[in-house]
Amino acid sequence: SKSDRLPILQKKMREYIENGVRLGWLIDPDKKRVHIYRADKTVEVLENPAKVSGEDVLPGFELDLSEIWWGAYVAKFISDIDFVQLKCFC
Repeated sequence: SKSDRLPILQKKMREYIENGVRLGWLIDPDKKRVHIYRADKTVEVLENPAKVSGEDVLPGFELDLSEIWWGAYVAKFISDIDFVQLKCFC
């Protein structure tokens, strides 16, 4: 199931941070959650945010999540949606 893949993706995000990535977003479209991974190893989970920012890593950058949330909503009626497919929406 899709929920079984989330722990695998969370582990990958932790590995990215351990290898020097300063900021990462793991977007869960089904639950409208964004897990924000930071260089200090903290993880913040946002519920249904309208956008996420690039913080000090990408100053001024903001990702509008409305299309991702809408795409996930529409996709539920069309076919099964997958975390990998969502990367294309971004």
